[in-house]
Amino acid sequence: MAYRALTYASHGPPSQVLRLVTLPALPPPPPSTVNVKFLMSPVNPADINVIQGVYPVKARTNLNESWIGGNEGVAEVVDVSDGETNLRIGDRVIPCTPQLGTWRARANIASDNLVKVPADWSLKRAAAASVNPPTAIRMLLDNPSDGWVMQNCANSGVGESVVQVARHLGIKSVNFVRDKGKKVDVPGWGAGSVEERLRDLGADEVCEYKDLDVKGGEVGKMIKAKNIKLMLNALSGPYTTAMAKLLGQAPRLISYGAMSLEPLSFPTSLFIFKGLEAKGFWMHRWYDTHSRQEREEMIRTVAEMGLREPGGKEVSIDGQDVVKEIVESKDKVFIKM
Repeated sequence: MAYRALTYASHGPPSQVLRLVTLPALPPPPPSTVNVKFLMSPVNPADINVIQGVYPVKARTNLNESWIGGNEGVAEVVDVSDGETNLRIGDRVIPCTPQLGTWRARANIASDNLVKVPADWSLKRAAAASVNPPTAIRMLLDNPSDGWVMQNCANSGVGESVVQVARHLGIKSVNFVRDKGKKVDVPGWGAGSVEERLRDLGADEVCEYKDLDVKGGEVGKMIKAKNIKLMLNALSGPYTTAMAKLLGQAPRLISYGAMSLEPLSFPTSLFIFKGLEAKGFWMHRWYDTHSRQEREEMIRTVAEMGLREPGGKEVSIDGQDVVKEIVESKDKVFIKM
């Protein structure tokens, strides 16, 4: 049967280049491939960046000279090729290879590029399981924390995952946001302030960037007293520099984003006298350098963490305004197929 997909023939603003199209029915799955029916796919900031052409990787799936959008999603296996042993009809799966194109209702995908997820997971939880939770898990498991972690962009998707994973691992967290009193209404969670949302997820301390403007202030004293040795950065810019100055001895700073679009700089003294180690992390690279078995183990670890279902607004891929919803919605969007 024919199916719908969100595609783009050239890079540019999604409102101008993204198109909802109908594609012809797929052939039976070739060897080592399965046919899947996508059920739900989230829209992440990186998805928009890929369409804009400013992300360091490109979409992998090109059909009829157009690229398929989307990186994450949950699907159901509806047909398997002869001799397929990894997956069975009815399995719920998610991609474990980035940028396969998930904003489509149907696909033939190599079984090695898919991993099973628990059947009892909600669609939203499964659809958003391959980027934000694993990013938080890897950064916290692969870097020593000594009991505390400090992060910025704490109310982002990764930030909220960090709060929950840290709490599960027995690590306390200091979380910086722009406005902790800002009222939010998260679909699937309810209304409250940013601070209330984070504390409900398990945050120990919630601070604002403006607190860093006060030299010798109470927030700075509180953080210094904790001798924090692990910091996670998705912001960059001067506030990240100010946060780094509050770290304890022999700290490690992991950068996985730059939402401020500003460069990251540190005084040389942090490296010489505190022994600061600064490095980057990219989940895409982790997937590219790890085996299918390791990817499956990662999903099992996500399941063990018991993370909350992410909040977000559902829109139908058949909806007349689906592109507008993706581009203009202030809430996280999940595309329902």
